[in-house]
Amino acid sequence: MKFLFKLISVSLLSVTLTSAAASAKAETLDAVVGDSSSSLPAVDGVNAKLSFEGRPTYGGGEVYGVSGSMSFPLGHQFGLQIDGVAGKIDGNGIDDVQVYAGAAHLFWRDPSRGLIGAYGSVIHADLFSGFTVYKGGLEGGMYLGRWTVEGIAGVAHEDFGDTSAFGDIELAYYPDDDLRVEIGYGAMDGGQIFKLGGEWAFVRHGQTATSAFVDSYIDDDGEGLAIAGLRFYFGKDNKTLIRRYRKDDPQSASLSAINFHFSSGQVYGQDCQDACTDAYSATR
Repeated sequence: MKFLFKLISVSLLSVTLTSAAASAKAETLDAVVGDSSSSLPAVDGVNAKLSFEGRPTYGGGEVYGVSGSMSFPLGHQFGLQIDGVAGKIDGNGIDDVQVYAGAAHLFWRDPSRGLIGAYGSVIHADLFSGFTVYKGGLEGGMYLGRWTVEGIAGVAHEDFGDTSAFGDIELAYYPDDDLRVEIGYGAMDGGQIFKLGGEWAFVRHGQTATSAFVDSYIDDDGEGLAIAGLRFYFGKDNKTLIRRYRKDDPQSASLSAINFHFSSGQVYGQDCQDACTDAYSATR
C-alpha cells in the first residue's frame, strides 16, 4: 500500500505534463508511423540535443545539471552517438558532489523497423576519493507503429570491486507526433527500479525543437524521485518528436538516472557506499 501510494505521488508530474500536452495538441498523424521504406538512413544527418534538468531533493538541497548528445551517420545503415552529462547533488548529507558521465552508442538502424547496437559508458561522482561505474552491453529497439520497445543489457563494474549484470526495458507510446509517454523497469546488482516519464515537444521551428519532460523513479523499497527539465533539439528538417527519436538520436544518458544511482542512499537514510553499489542506474 505504501509502495502504491508513493508510485502514484511521484508520478503526478508526469501525468500532469502528458495530459496537458495531449489536450493542447491534435496534429495529423506523422507519416513516419506507417513508413516501411528500407531506404531510410540510420541517422538523418548530424544532429544534437541539449537538456537542462533539475529537482529539489527531499528535506532540502537540490540536484541540477546539463546533458547533451550528438549523433553522426556512418554510411547509410549505421550510426554513432556520443553522450555527456554533468551535474551537481547538494543536500541531504551530500554536499557539493559533482557527477559526470559519458557514453557511446554504435548501432545499426532502420527507422521503420528498429535498432540494434553496442553501448559503453563511464559514470563518475566525487564521493569519497572518487567513485566510478563502467558499463558495457548491447541495446535494441523495435518500432511498432506508435509503440516503441527499447532495451539494454550488459555488465557493470564499480570502483568498490562489484561486477554485476544490469538491464532495463522501456515501453513508449506516442499519442501525438510530438508527445511521448513511457514506462520502464530495470535491475542492477540486486536492486530494481520502475520508471514513468513523459516528453512534449511544444515548439518546433525550422531545424530546431524545444520539449518539456518529466522522469519519475520508484525503487523496490517504495522510495522515489521525480526530475523535470527542458530539452533542445538541433538537426536536419522540421521533425516531430517521434521522427527525432527514430531518425536522429536514440535514448541517451540521463541526469535523473545518474542522480538516483548516487544520491538515493543519502536521501533515503542508507549508507552511501551501499547505495552506490546496490542502487540501479538506468543511464544509457
